[in-house]
Amino acid sequence: MKKSQVKALLATKQQVQGDYQKQNHSLPKSNPTATIQSKQTTRFAIVRLLVKNPNSPNPAHSCKSSIFVTISASKSQNMSDEEHQFESKADAGASKTFPQQAGTIRKNGYIVIKNRACKVVEVSTSKTGKHGHAKCHFVAIDIFNGKKLEDIVPSSHNCDVPHVNRTDYQLIDISEDGFVSLLTESGGTKDDLKLPTDDSLLTQIKDGFNEGKDLVVTVMSAMGEEQICALKDIGPKLELWCLVVEVSTSKTGKHGHAKCHFVAIDIFNGKKLEDIVPSSHNCDVPHVNRTDYQLIDISEDGFVSLLTESGGTKDDLKLPTDDSLLTQIKDGFNEGKDLVVTVMSAMGEEQICALKDIGPK
Repeated sequence: MKKSQVKALLATKQQVQGDYQKQNHSLPKSNPTATIQSKQTTRFAIVRLLVKNPNSPNPAHSCKSSIFVTISASKSQNMSDEEHQFESKADAGASKTFPQQAGTIRKNGYIVIKNRACKVVEVSTSKTGKHGHAKCHFVAIDIFNGKKLEDIVPSSHNCDVPHVNRTDYQLIDISEDGFVSLLTESGGTKDDLKLPTDDSLLTQIKDGFNEGKDLVVTVMSAMGEEQICALKDIGPKLELWCLVVEVSTSKTGKHGHAKCHFVAIDIFNGKKLEDIVPSSHNCDVPHVNRTDYQLIDISEDGFVSLLTESGGTKDDLKLPTDDSLLTQIKDGFNEGKDLVVTVMSAMGEEQICALKDIGPK
């Protein structure tokens, strides 16, 4: 390239840079985006001037190199200015299930089929095939809608098993649109559940509530779904279960303390008790626990044999003294029904307080 051609190109470059500086100074300082756009426009203007320069001995080669450098710089500028946000693809519901080998899942266990929490009602295992895997054929029932689902899984593979929880709540109210209000352990209310769709259970809840009975419902939850699955009729209100049945508070006395008058019922023997305590003083409150056990046997001397979660037996409890509950347990047992009793414990005492009839054995 001749010296005159180089001078011409340098002059053109200086002219464009001068135009760019004027353009850059005229832009408002609060608009950085406009400045970036001007830089990109100026770079491409240099390329266009080089392409149109007739004095270059090899304009195509020089422009090709210039275009490559300029576009790369522009792309780098754009990439640095853009902010890319990446969302985690981790499954938020992973903690709702746990893996278990298919060959270890038994009847009455739980399994996830088609992303639904199911209870296994039948399991069959085929012989080892040509690929070295026995197959497990699961027949299960969706625990929320009752639909039958099936799946076949190699026995050595893992299946998803749902975490199934049951929680008892005292029923406070039933709204006109079918929602229930439940009392939580913390003293608050849970108001996001509707009445169950099972006709028999629905009738029991409505009838018991209309009769003014003290009802406790069991809510089953799994994989983000909840549903009322059982009912405990624990007798007429103000007679059982709730310790305090009446509270009245007097005006502040000469010692500066208002008095609280408590009327309460012993939760084990039903006797009426009263106490008066200054409102600012502490009272002892018992830890009341309820545990469900499957009824295995009833002895001749009135003791019951209960199946624990660990697979052992609990044999130190007698049948309840309440005539109605006693009759229900004996009749259900003699009819061969599968019964679950609720044992209430507090301050070292235990007593059967409710019955669940979960069908024939």
